[in-house]
Amino acid sequence: MSKIIVTCGKGGGGKSLKSRVLAHEIRDVARRAVFLCDTDPQGSLFMVYRGDDESAPAVSLAPDFLDPSFSRWLDTAVITPACRGADVLCDFGANIDQVFIKWLRERKVSSLLKKHNVEVIFLGFFTSKVESLLLIHGFKSAMPAEQIVGFFNLGSLKHGETFDNITRHPYFSELVETMKTPVFTLPAANHATIEIIDGGEMTFAEALVSDQLGMVEAHELGEYLSECRDVFTRAGVL
Repeated sequence: MSKIIVTCGKGGGGKSLKSRVLAHEIRDVARRAVFLCDTDPQGSLFMVYRGDDESAPAVSLAPDFLDPSFSRWLDTAVITPACRGADVLCDFGANIDQVFIKWLRERKVSSLLKKHNVEVIFLGFFTSKVESLLLIHGFKSAMPAEQIVGFFNLGSLKHGETFDNITRHPYFSELVETMKTPVFTLPAANHATIEIIDGGEMTFAEALVSDQLGMVEAHELGEYLSECRDVFTRAGVL
């Protein structure tokens, strides 16, 4: 079974960094074929996987979703590789995830994906703001049959912030209890280490053996990736 994994939600929830973690696990650890999609030429997936190494996954940049070519891009860059057995990881920017959901419904793609044994998983990243809950609740309301997994990313919290605004909201109880949406907590990364990795435009696999990280930094990075892998595995993403 191949998968289309789509990160969605408001900005600031840690989508792009966790997309890189997933790319590491899928490509560098699980060694499955992966097709990485991004919507921003400065986006993290494109930045670290844009090389011409033949063993690297393809990286496709989405056109503007208002562009007439966007619909065909979704077909050729996302759906077609998945139907041919590739795992497709989509780190979509603002509004693109909603457009993709609408496109899936309007084009009635579900039967095609089912025929080719493709699973679509939407990963919703909460921020500390209620707006992120409303957005993910809206996704689940619009697609009750699709798999949506919610994530609290501890690394997205600023000093003094909590997820209390989310967990105390009646929509959260409805999302979890009535809509049966699983919710997991992801660990925080060491931001100083991530800045070193970003500065070198490295994948996590490269960073783990790079001289640019000290022994403690590399050890902590390995532990962080391992914790994320455990959470994503329990969530059924990997």
